[in-house]
Amino acid sequence: MRVLRWAPATALLVFLSIRLLDLALFAYFGHHQAPLQAGSGAVFPAQRSGDGLADILTSWDGQWYRRIAEEGYPRTLPTDHGVVVQNAWAFYPAIPLLVGATTALTGLPFAWAACVLDLACACAAVVVLHRMVARHSSPTAATWTVIGLAIAPAAPVVLMAYTEGPALLVLALALEALSRERYRSAAAWTLVLGLVRPIAPAIGLTAVGLALIRRRRSTSPEPDWRGATLVAGTSLVSFAVWPLTAALVTGRADAYTATQANWLADSAALVDRSWLLSAVSLQRPALSLAVALAAVTLIWLVSRRAARAAWPAELRAWAVAYAFFIALSTRPVSSITRYLLLTVVPWWPAPEIATRPRAIQVLGMILAVLVAVLGHTWWIAIYVRSTVTGPSPSFP
Repeated sequence: MRVLRWAPATALLVFLSIRLLDLALFAYFGHHQAPLQAGSGAVFPAQRSGDGLADILTSWDGQWYRRIAEEGYPRTLPTDHGVVVQNAWAFYPAIPLLVGATTALTGLPFAWAACVLDLACACAAVVVLHRMVARHSSPTAATWTVIGLAIAPAAPVVLMAYTEGPALLVLALALEALSRERYRSAAAWTLVLGLVRPIAPAIGLTAVGLALIRRRRSTSPEPDWRGATLVAGTSLVSFAVWPLTAALVTGRADAYTATQANWLADSAALVDRSWLLSAVSLQRPALSLAVALAAVTLIWLVSRRAARAAWPAELRAWAVAYAFFIALSTRPVSSITRYLLLTVVPWWPAPEIATRPRAIQVLGMILAVLVAVLGHTWWIAIYVRSTVTGPSPSFP
């Protein structure tokens, strides 16, 4: 039985090829993009540059990041009748700072600097991810893991002015450090994550979970506990960095939470509790059933024998810890597809294909491209594009 011998360069080429497909889809939908109307998430209502592709790549949150890059953060929170309104403090500084630096170095407009930066970070994350999985199992399994990430429904977001590209890179570096039991390095990357996205506590949960797993396999568990404690503690510090920064700059202790509350109020018609709390309340049986099925499916995906053979414990533990964190901390809104992109592993539910004959793997590649075309067309059309008749669903 002959199987394909995938190399890291092949994985990166596949990832980039699917991104080119996404860029074509963005160009198509950008041509039909209508200006965002005031109140629909627009910072610059009805403003369009004439470049539909650039406009759609910087739509929704991208507008806020552009504004931050150009104007910075307000020192006084804007209010309306004493209530804090939507403002830049809801958005973390990594993207505007890095894109601003890229623009200064290259002369590229904000949209293209953001696209290049995010894609470069995603590609670097792919290389780190491939190396980590290949060290655990095989280059072929690593490549199919990358393919799964590349065709995930929300994967096109790594071309937009969003945080997913840099977050993937920092996350991959933190998990790689954990896999080598380099806890100081993992803690450092976890701290960096606090300037990218508010998901650092999930890394702390992952480190503790790994320590529990390794304690069963080691006669000297103490170093793992010390390292896990360091990473877990750093994750809490990382989670607090941005709210504390907002408080210090604006002089309001609740600057970050008051700002976030405005976005929550904007979607209050949907639900007022997180996925997990809404499910536990049993007030919406369909939602409770969906969350229960998702949890069971995730546990099965990462614990079956083929998954254990293909994916290192760090990735599998992260998938569970991060999914739990998202279920506990976010509410049922359409952005869940984008949030779950960072689970990394479960998007490819068949690691067994890495050991299948060449013909099966070629067929799998064809099906993967088809899934990417259909899934990414749907995701961009529904969750990114704004139309003449109104904006698409909330894309916070």
